[in-house]
Amino acid sequence: MNESRCSTVVFTGILVAFIAGLWIGYKRRPTFLKKYKVVFWITLMLLFLMGYETGSNAELFESLPRIGWWALVIAVSGVTGGFLFVFLFEQAMKKRKSL
Repeated sequence: MNESRCSTVVFTGILVAFIAGLWIGYKRRPTFLKKYKVVFWITLMLLFLMGYETGSNAELFESLPRIGWWALVIAVSGVTGGFLFVFLFEQAMKKRKSL
C-alpha cells in the first residue's frame, strides 16, 4: 500500500470513528460515561500515539534539533488555541442554555 493510500485510509478511519461517537453521543446519551474521564483517556491515548509516530519517524526525529524552536512555538500555539476554543465554546453553550 503506498503512503498516499495509507494516509487516506487512516483519515477515513478517524473520520468514521468521530462520526460514530458523535452519533452515539447524540442519539443514545450514554449516562454511564463521564464526559471528562473519557476525554482525559482519549487525550492520553492521542498523545501516546503522536509520540510513538514521532519517535518511529527517523527523519523527523533527526531534524528536531534543527526545527526545535518552531516546533515548540507551533505546539504551544496549538495547545493555547485548543484551550481558548474550548473555553469560548463552553461559554457559548452556557449562554445558549440560559436563553
